[in-house]
Amino acid sequence: GFIKNIGICTKNILSKKFKPWRNNVSVSKEFIEYLCFQLGKARDITAKKMFGEYGLYLNGIFFATAENDNFYVKITDAGGKLLGNPEIVSPHEGAKMYLVENISDADFLAKLCRATADELKNEKSKNGKR
Repeated sequence: GFIKNIGICTKNILSKKFKPWRNNVSVSKEFIEYLCFQLGKARDITAKKMFGEYGLYLNGIFFATAENDNFYVKITDAGGKLLGNPEIVSPHEGAKMYLVENISDADFLAKLCRATADELKNEKSKNGKR
């Protein structure tokens, strides 16, 4: 359940190999621990380290990143409605995502994660697998 998911998420990302190599896109240990804890209610979240930042997946669907101690989700209609018409930002070159400023409400984050990943999964199904 919930506690198991937290353990899996933190075990995967807080290995002894955690050493961000670029300060401008690194994620602190404290931030990623807290974010994983907060996202635990969404279930089946995995975090994969990528160049000092993390890619976040829900049931295998890439839907978000953690960069510069901030949480970003991919742009979807469902996510935009839940976030209340958020500003589109560029966390790194070539990316356009929504910045999720409030990560203290775990229930809201679970709803946002599921809605975003579901829409991305449906888009992928419509467009076919590549």
